[in-house]
Amino acid sequence: MVCRFSCSISWNHAWAGSKSGRDTGSAKITPMGKRQTRIFRKDIPQHVQQLLAQKSVQVVLRNKVVLTGLLLQVSPEQLQLQDYRFHKHTLPVEQVEEIIYDTEAAY
Repeated sequence: MVCRFSCSISWNHAWAGSKSGRDTGSAKITPMGKRQTRIFRKDIPQHVQQLLAQKSVQVVLRNKVVLTGLLLQVSPEQLQLQDYRFHKHTLPVEQVEEIIYDTEAAY
């Protein structure tokens, strides 16, 4: 299953008009020009070429740790990720919950 969604949250701050000095802002959801694509563990073998073509991915592990970087190698048993500190991580696919990457929207 591949999920795609696009939104961002922007805050309207009202510091100047507030006598107490506290933030009385409210959240407003606005569309943005990126879409997140989420690939779950069981779908990784079908999307290997797509994942290797991405410049940046986020790998969410089953213990909720998130690693961000470039995928160097993906096989049915394991994947290898290079983070932005140039450390290489080799992870078994059964530890991966999902892989998330951003794509630019047309608008």
